[in-house]
Amino acid sequence: MNDRSKQFIKDLIAEYYKKNVIEVSRINEREFGVGDFDAPIKRRHIAFTDNLTFNNFLRENAPIFISYSSALYSYPDARPMESKLLKEAELVFDIDADDVDSPCKGKHPSNVVCEICNDRVKEETIKLVEDFLTKDFGVSKSNIRVNYSGNRGYHVHVIDNDLMKLNQHAREEISDYIDPDPESFDIDILFSGYESSSYKKAGPGTEDNGWRGRIARVFVNLAERGDAALRQLEIDDSIIDYIMRNRENIVQEISEGDWSLLWSYRDQLIPKIVRYASSRNSKSIDKNVTKDIYHLIRVPNTINGKSCMIAKEFSYSDIDRFDPMKDAIVRKDEDVKVVIKDAPQIYMNDTYYGPYKDITIELPAYVAAYYILKGYAELSC
Repeated sequence: MNDRSKQFIKDLIAEYYKKNVIEVSRINEREFGVGDFDAPIKRRHIAFTDNLTFNNFLRENAPIFISYSSALYSYPDARPMESKLLKEAELVFDIDADDVDSPCKGKHPSNVVCEICNDRVKEETIKLVEDFLTKDFGVSKSNIRVNYSGNRGYHVHVIDNDLMKLNQHAREEISDYIDPDPESFDIDILFSGYESSSYKKAGPGTEDNGWRGRIARVFVNLAERGDAALRQLEIDDSIIDYIMRNRENIVQEISEGDWSLLWSYRDQLIPKIVRYASSRNSKSIDKNVTKDIYHLIRVPNTINGKSCMIAKEFSYSDIDRFDPMKDAIVRKDEDVKVVIKDAPQIYMNDTYYGPYKDITIELPAYVAAYYILKGYAELSC
C-alpha cells in the first residue's frame, strides 16, 4: 500500500472518530491494544480512565485498529499479566466467514465476502445464540451483546455473572461442548438418567435440551428424508436398509425417547450422528478466542483496519435485518479515483462493484477503501 493510500485510509478513520462517540462499558477495568497497517495489535497494556479520555485518544490518533480485553482487571495497564489482578471476564465467541462451510468457498478470494457467506456466518451466529447459549446454557438474551467484527463475521459477548467467573479450563469445555470431538463423545453419559425397562431402552428424544435432543432431532430428520440422507452418516447399508424397513416406527419411538429398535446399533450410530451434527453446528467458532481470558478483541463500533468498516454493535433482535455491507460502512459522500490491477466483485450498499481488471475508476470512498485494504487497489495520483 502506497503512502497516499495509507493517508486516505487514515483520513477516513479520523473523520469517523471526530463524528462519533464510542462508549465502552467498565472502560477503566479493561486493557486496550492498538495496531497499524503492519499488525492489528502493535502495542497493548494500555488503559483509559473514562470514555472521554478514550474518545480523545481516538480523535487524536485515529488508530487503524483498536482492541480491548474481554477480561476486567484491577490494574489493566500493569505488567506482567498476573500483575493486572483479574476480576472476571466476558465469555466471548468469534464467528468468522473464513471458518464457515459455505457453497461460495473457492468462488471468490477468502479475504472478501459475498452475500452467500455473509448469510451463512449470520446463520451460524444465530445458531450459536439460539441452540447453545440460550437453550443449553440458559443465558438470557438480555445478557448477550452482538457486534459485526468489521470484516468477515460476528463477535458475541456474554455478560452473565456466573459465566464471567469461569476459568480458562471451563471456557475450553464450553467451546468443546459447542464443537465436540465425535470420537470422545461419551455415549453412556448421553443415555444416563433415563429409566429403561425390559421392553423400553430409553434415551434422548426430540424435545430434550442440549446435545441429547440435538442428536435425536438430527437422526429423525435424516430418517424422514430417506436412505440418501442417511448415507450422509456413512453407516453400513445393512443398517440403512433396516432403518428404512422400520422407519415409521423408529421415527416415532426415537421422537419419544425410545431407542429399543436401534439399541443394537447404538454404538455405531451415535458417533456418526454427532460427527454429522457437529459439522453443521457452529464449527465456525474460534475456540482460542473463547478459552483465552486474556485475548484482545475489536472494540465494538470502532473501525476494522482490514476493511475500513465499522465493528457495528446492534440489538440481537435485529440480526435478521442487519446487513453488514450496508449498515457497517463508513459513509463519505464523495467518489475517489483508484487504480485497480485485478479485483473481485463485491456487493456494498445495495450495489455490485467489479470485477475489475487493469482499470482506473472512480468509486465511493468506502468501496475504494475496502479494495485498497484488501490489496486490490491504490489511490490514483
